[in-house]
Amino acid sequence: MKTKRKNELKKPFTLQLTPRVSGLMDEYVEKSGAYSRSDFVEKAILKYVAFLDKDKKSEEDRMIAAVRNLEKHTASVLFKVAGEQALLNQFIVEQIDGTITPDELRRLRNSAYDIVRKRHGMIFFEDSYEDSYENWDGENYDE
Repeated sequence: MKTKRKNELKKPFTLQLTPRVSGLMDEYVEKSGAYSRSDFVEKAILKYVAFLDKDKKSEEDRMIAAVRNLEKHTASVLFKVAGEQALLNQFIVEQIDGTITPDELRRLRNSAYDIVRKRHGMIFFEDSYEDSYENWDGENYDE
């Protein structure tokens, strides 16, 4: 056996083992690089605790990966929504080309937010189309 590394203060601990386990410990003390039976048991306990923590860490790693995956998906969806919104904005500007007043724009924005609230964020073009005719007052309609 090797000599002890340094004088560390250790607490005595009584351990009872079956003859089979005791024989295994004696067989592997030197192979493991342990200085003594006590050192072997201490290393074995530390490795077992690390093994148990690995499962805990593994679960944390899976949760972190899931959150990162959700973040990427959300960012992707938001990018697509922003792209569609930019397309609609360009389309609308081309159609109205200065014929809308700031007050009308404010009214449309408020109406759009009301639609979003009413539909809990699930917006479809058809819904806006139907809402515009439900709220139509008969003015400015070309036949």
